[in-house]
Amino acid sequence: MHITIQELAQAVMKTVGFGGEIVFGKCQPNGTPCKLLE
Repeated sequence: MHITIQELAQAVMKTVGFGGEIVFGKCQPNGTPCKLLE
């Protein structure tokens, strides 16, 4: 299953009921664009 870091963060936000905003800095290096979950 392929999932992006952003999708994972949104799933965690929904699960824990976090109503804030996560901002991904565009000036930072990309790093790992996605994680592979088994």
